[in-house]
Amino acid sequence: MSARLTAIDGPANAGKSTLAAELAKRLGVAIVNTGSIYRIGGYLAHGEGLDLTNDATCAEFFAGLDLYLANGLILVNGEDFSSQLRSPQASVLSKAVAKLPSVREVVRGVQRLFVEQAGGRAVVEGRDIGTVVFPEADLKLWLDASPACREYRAYRVQLARGSSPEVAREEARRIMARDAEDAERHHSPMVAPTDAITFMNEFMTTEEAVETLHGIALLPARARPSRVSARRVGGRIYLEQQ
Repeated sequence: MSARLTAIDGPANAGKSTLAAELAKRLGVAIVNTGSIYRIGGYLAHGEGLDLTNDATCAEFFAGLDLYLANGLILVNGEDFSSQLRSPQASVLSKAVAKLPSVREVVRGVQRLFVEQAGGRAVVEGRDIGTVVFPEADLKLWLDASPACREYRAYRVQLARGSSPEVAREEARRIMARDAEDAERHHSPMVAPTDAITFMNEFMTTEEAVETLHGIALLPARARPSRVSARRVGGRIYLEQQ
């Protein structure tokens, strides 16, 4: 029997969003993207002229948002803000509000509500899912890749969005710096759960990675590996499990 509730954590550009969404499709469960909640809240709070360093004010604003999960999208009053949430500015605003302890408490409640509405069957991805939000998750995955790989992916993403090479490089460096800050923050730090499976997402295509994760999710807990990585030789992929 597959895992009912899967928690996926890890740094930026480790492939969390893509693999979480595809894994949820394979398992036939809901997908909850935590980053979207912070991006939406930060974007809208900024638009209202709120002080994004004021924890109480921002928490009250987040608590007042009418958020709804529909087909993997997080809507506000029925409106989809997806197109506005992938700019560098939205990322900066998200980072600002995600630092605030009271805001994180509100978002935790939203995440748990979304999963409850999905009947407890979901893949939830973020940075503190397995440690803080859903420590009871059936399956915990820590997705990672080498720093060089993650920074290069961030650079390529920014180029694809139309940024110049100079801006793309700066944004990639900013994203890497945020990972370091999140790992060191006092409240809900981004750290691997002690009982998570570390999945090094390098050298595999998206399809290969999803297939591997799906296979892990179908295994009974006692048969799951503690770490999975891969290497490619002569066009063939070789998995290494511990």
